[in-house]
Amino acid sequence: MDQAGFVKDVTIPDDTVLAANTDFTKTWRLKNTGQTTWTSDYEVVFSSGNAMGGSATNKLEATVKPGETIDISLDL
Repeated sequence: MDQAGFVKDVTIPDDTVLAANTDFTKTWRLKNTGQTTWTSDYEVVFSSGNAMGGSATNKLEATVKPGETIDISLDL
């Protein structure tokens, strides 16, 4: 079973105020809480809200075994 858990914001904590039209990179740490190893065939997919110019999908750049974490960064 595939499953992910949010660990923490690595950059730009929630409710951080930035000037309008400021480009930034947001990084989240996710943990593979499932039973399947994630590979570069896996993607993080935007699901709702304001995408702030970010990509709709982003492939993982590493293999993540169950119990391991990965930092996912998006340019917004």
